Amino acid sequence: MTQRGGTYCLLRRLQNLPRPPQQAGDQPQTRWRPDLCARRLFSDHSINRLSGHALRRGRAGGMVLILVLIWLGLMAALATQLYGMTWQLRQRARRQMARARLQAALLDEAFRRLQEVAADPQPTFDHGETFWMGTQEWERPDGLVVVSHVSDLNRYLDLNNLYVAPPFAGPNETERILLDVMRQAGDAAPGDRVAALMAWIQPPDARVPGVAFQVEGHPPYRAPGTALLSWGELQWIRGFTPDYLQQASLRATTTRTRETTLLDWVTLVPGPRSRPVPINLNTAPLPLLEALLGPGQEALARYIALMRTERPLRSTAVLAAALSPVLLQRLQPFMDVRATHIRLEAEAAAENDQVRLYVVAERDTDGSVRILHWSW
Repeated sequence: MTQRGGTYCLLRRLQNLPRPPQQAGDQPQTRWRPDLCARRLFSDHSINRLSGHALRRGRAGGMVLILVLIWLGLMAALATQLYGMTWQLRQRARRQMARARLQAALLDEAFRRLQEVAADPQPTFDHGETFWMGTQEWERPDGLVVVSHVSDLNRYLDLNNLYVAPPFAGPNETERILLDVMRQAGDAAPGDRVAALMAWIQPPDARVPGVAFQVEGHPPYRAPGTALLSWGELQWIRGFTPDYLQQASLRATTTRTRETTLLDWVTLVPGPRSRPVPINLNTAPLPLLEALLGPGQEALARYIALMRTERPLRSTAVLAAALSPVLLQRLQPFMDVRATHIRLEAEAAAENDQVRLYVVAERDTDGSVRILHWSW
């Protein structure tokens, strides 16, 4: 027989109780009814009290369950966040390692290309076919593909030549050359822009009073009074907007008509200097040669451009017979037949990362190379 509940056992005990004896003369007693005792025992009040107690216990259990679920949700969110942070840190470390690998490859490539420049057996003159100039692409043993390009900065006019005081009395030759180059680039009235550039670069004691050299700024920019360090400084100078620098003009050549911009003829060698960066007669474009030699010397500029195609110029003495001694003396600091400054651009890519290296170096007559500017 199976075990029953507590109510059933209690009823069985009440039924087995002996009846009280009845004495003579006593009033008839009410029949002994155990069910009434049980009904009184389990009255509505008792049941309500038990139900309220159970209800309170159920509410407490529900609150505990809700708190447990909230705690589990918070733990799950925290675990998800920790996993995401770990994944991001791992990806960042992977990208940093990949970038460091690319930078190491570019450093090796820059060192290799600069060694080629220093190993030039004829450092006294350079031309467009010099072996260390141009673009090279090669694949490293570790699988990285590196592309590098070395160019002659002396084929352009350096804007920072305006920082150098003229060696002779009279007009600034760099200012004259720049004005002519800007006119050939399509600027009909470049005087204000050149004056603003000179006021920005030159020391305060050498500036022309009353020249508005800066763009509108709040607060206004102050002229540093030294050579430009980057192309970004030009945007602070009045008139040199990005649209102006990219403004193209049509120029007829011996074979075709092409678009040229000011950036095709000028460059920026960062940092001050005591002497101007000369223009290489073997690599400078024809418009720059015309601007360098000055008005009335167009035929001489075309002769130089034609002569260097047959064989490169080895010195500037070829101009002695064509120019007056006074003009030759004035132009001598701005002319050369070798690359005194070079630019190295290298690029390496892997997966979704790409790194570029930009180097400007100075080259002496003995072939030694000195780095002037280095940036990623």
